[in-house]
Amino acid sequence: MDEYEEEQNDIPPIGVSDEFRNAVLDAKNKLYNAIIFGPQLGTREAQSLTLIKTYLKSLHELYNLSMDAKNGNATNVDQFPVETRDTITNTLRVITECFKKNVSVADRIPYENYLLNVFKKYQFVLKDEPD
Repeated sequence: MDEYEEEQNDIPPIGVSDEFRNAVLDAKNKLYNAIIFGPQLGTREAQSLTLIKTYLKSLHELYNLSMDAKNGNATNVDQFPVETRDTITNTLRVITECFKKNVSVADRIPYENYLLNVFKKYQFVLKDEPD
């Protein structure tokens, strides 16, 4: 991989459903687009590192909410940009349903690892398979 190629993982995670992956990545991508591309181009705000910090903080909050959702706890998404709330709410619903279906520890591990990887380890990788 040279310096101009996008970092991506070409192997879809084993044991994680497509619906789950798509919902999680959709929330992450919407959050990224709302925060990073939100300010008007050419403005000082658009060039600020504060955007990156805000995005990383939001991903951390989304990871924490996903941990609450896997345990079936109700979650509040008011801290996220308005245009992302419906998507994030849907993602949290998918996470809750998935963890209700997969009750054994062995079935849950791939999903928990996927959430950790997407929201904490690879914050700037916006897809996990090639086009």
